[in-house]
Amino acid sequence: NQKLATLTTKPSSNIPGHLYFIDTQSASLTKILGDIKGLTTSTNRDGKFVLYTEVKAGVPNLMAYDVAKRASLPLSLNTLSEKCAWSTKYPVIAYCAVPENLPRGLYPDQWYQGVISFSDAMWKINAKTGVSEMIFIPINYKGPVMDIITPVVSSDESYLLFINKKTNTPWLFMLAENPAITTSSAQ
Repeated sequence: NQKLATLTTKPSSNIPGHLYFIDTQSASLTKILGDIKGLTTSTNRDGKFVLYTEVKAGVPNLMAYDVAKRASLPLSLNTLSEKCAWSTKYPVIAYCAVPENLPRGLYPDQWYQGVISFSDAMWKINAKTGVSEMIFIPINYKGPVMDIITPVVSSDESYLLFINKKTNTPWLFMLAENPAITTSSAQ
């Protein structure tokens, strides 16, 4: 969205974070979320929904925020919002990498430091309704255990691209009836 820039403070488990929107045409600054420990964010393309992580009792809880209604919807998944990518066709749909098991630790700090690593499954989430469904686990498609980062949905919504943090290798998942997961030969 060329009319909107988002700013999120650097996240830490013990420090409250904030999310601001900047209207690039008027240069106005608006506080959207604040005083949230471990805050990470991912805003959809039209700026109407935000997926964010709030750390409570040492657990990263994924939430959906409706900007117009100023209302948060708890999602039943524990992950970091930066492990999510918004759909290119459907503004309320996001694809998120979710750890199958959540090791004890300080989130997101120890994950950033590489002290903690995940074994992720990919989920499809409706930020408006909170409905989510698992779409794949890499090992079910002969892929390795993956800690998925920087997911991106292709412009035609046919592929999900991401990096395995464990090996720093790129991967591609076909979002279709008969999905397949492959890696790039370039390493």
